[in-house]
Amino acid sequence: MNQILESISFEPEAGKLTLQGLRYILIRPGLISEIQKALETYLPEAVQEVLASSAQNEGVVLASRLKEVFNYSEEQVLSSLAFLLGESGWGAVSVQMINLERMELVVKIRESPFAEEYGPSVTPVCHLLLGLLRGVGIGLFDCAVDGQEVQCAAKGDAACLMVISGKRGEPLSGN
Repeated sequence: MNQILESISFEPEAGKLTLQGLRYILIRPGLISEIQKALETYLPEAVQEVLASSAQNEGVVLASRLKEVFNYSEEQVLSSLAFLLGESGWGAVSVQMINLERMELVVKIRESPFAEEYGPSVTPVCHLLLGLLRGVGIGLFDCAVDGQEVQCAAKGDAACLMVISGKRGEPLSGN
């Protein structure tokens, strides 16, 4: 059974879903894909950064909460986030590599809902996933990060692959 779904509270009179005190909504990834395509029409050079930056803070919050509230190590944070993302429908997420000393993180996502809904593309399209994982990198490495989607299922790759690198000595305000 799905632990996330079992933990969601529903208030029918308010039309409200909550999980651990935070409100959520259920939307199809197709809506996000349509928003992304519209942004590409109006802001073709900025769409990746707009979407990635929009999701980045959520990654910081998730990683920080797991570290602080549950006292998880960096490895436990990553395995928990991979599990939570999978349970939430973001695809089959697996950590391929973490190197805390070099501040590097590689995450693979099979069955990305964003790549699937977007359809074929010549460029990577999973900007929200990239942003979320950049935020996780910030939460783990406690510094600014760079992030790239080096493989994307929408481009025909077998899976999406995100590479996050900490920028040692660069303050978080540089994001």
